[in-house]
Amino acid sequence: MCAIFPQTIGDQGSRWFSGLAEGSIRNSKELIHAFTKQFMGNIQMRKSISFISTLKQRKNEKLKNFLSRFSQEVSEVQDPNDDAVVSVFVNSL
Repeated sequence: MCAIFPQTIGDQGSRWFSGLAEGSIRNSKELIHAFTKQFMGNIQMRKSISFISTLKQRKNEKLKNFLSRFSQEVSEVQDPNDDAVVSVFVNSL
């Protein structure tokens, strides 16, 4: 497994892997733990539907602009339910 791993993780991951001290990783569990610890900050967490429920149309904000801002935020929601998105949108006006 360790021989194939560097070929599957891209340049940055390969450099990290190559820089590991010999013998510092004894098994796949340690490799996964070390890799996750190193690169966890690079993962962007998806927003939940409850996040967009906090959005409100700003005073003097044109509906077109708010819809654009709202749509951008919805695109970052994990598995949005259409009915919930519509309900949140209507309540945010």
